[in-house]
Amino acid sequence: MKFHAMLISSALVMWSCSPTIENSQSFRDTPKSVEQIQANLVSESSPAPLQCDLGIKAFETSVYKMVRSQCIACHETGPGPTFAVADINASYARLINYVRFQNIPQSYLVKKGGNQHCKSYGVDCGVDFNRVTAEIQNWWSGGESQCPSTAKNRTEELEMPKNLAKGQHQTMKWDLGTVNPSLANNFLEVEVERFTEPANGQEGSFRFGRPRLMAGGSNLYFRALRFVQNGNLVAKADSYSWIERTIGRNESPVISGAHQILIEEKSNADRVALAFDELSLVGPKKCLHQDVFEKNVYSAMVDRNCFACHAGGPDKEKGIPLAVKNFDMSGTLDRLCGSSLARADSLFPTLSPLISYPLRRANGHPGIFASPGEVTPTWTDWIGSEKD
Repeated sequence: MKFHAMLISSALVMWSCSPTIENSQSFRDTPKSVEQIQANLVSESSPAPLQCDLGIKAFETSVYKMVRSQCIACHETGPGPTFAVADINASYARLINYVRFQNIPQSYLVKKGGNQHCKSYGVDCGVDFNRVTAEIQNWWSGGESQCPSTAKNRTEELEMPKNLAKGQHQTMKWDLGTVNPSLANNFLEVEVERFTEPANGQEGSFRFGRPRLMAGGSNLYFRALRFVQNGNLVAKADSYSWIERTIGRNESPVISGAHQILIEEKSNADRVALAFDELSLVGPKKCLHQDVFEKNVYSAMVDRNCFACHAGGPDKEKGIPLAVKNFDMSGTLDRLCGSSLARADSLFPTLSPLISYPLRRANGHPGIFASPGEVTPTWTDWIGSEKD
């Protein structure tokens, strides 16, 4: 599986546009003000998704034709969202954010566009749930299914927790079965806290962290996790957009030590969904170079006594319950290699939780390594060797 992406700065982890630790600011640097956050993170209702001719042509004869004939009274120049515009590329870029191709009936465009809400404004737009569903299906099967995928696999929306406070984390948990019924019993969990309060006419903000993908009884592959806020893809909320990972069944690793900031848009009323460029059940992913893992990584785990907290190792340590819950390192070498791989990224290995936790003290993890030279190139060589 090939994945090419540019890592744009995380709102908290890195503020310079660089994929390397050496050229970035400290992992513990924080934005100085909400103005700085807003300068780096703007919710865009019409980002530029990957487009292809087949998708545009299918869109033109299906959804675009429908909205241009039925929705322009409110959605060409307003007062509603302006997606029924003459510019087909602009219309495509906006409407694709309201569609979930893997679960079309749950698309926002179906729920909102098919409920005949226009009648309450004195207009009969002449569309219903069945019409909108059919046109989206025609868009997909007519060509969009053959286009590069960008955030088309979307979860249900969840309301932001009420009464969020700085330093007091609450957990949000999305059921991936809402993306596709075949993904039932798989979940993604994120902790969230208030980052800044609204003040002096400025919006407040939220900080997300510790994203944990909880695989059920099957192996789960995903690429590029993104945020959808109030129906709009937040183009610059990209802290997790470069991650590509296969999670083994019954594993529940934290997939990144980075944080993501979202600007509050609606006071105590924001709704957030997650989106993936790719998300599917796959076969088991095993280590290709267990010998390299044993020599480069396992030996360091033994030397640094990681097993005292995470269980296992040569002395069959029992570990500490919380550490074991987060990363159970007991069992066979083959199992540990696979569990470590579920916490590693080949694109930017040094940003992997496997490395950023013990090296950069991500999320309060004890500092096990004093310098990057203790894990590079040994650990990064192993991670790179596992890329298939």
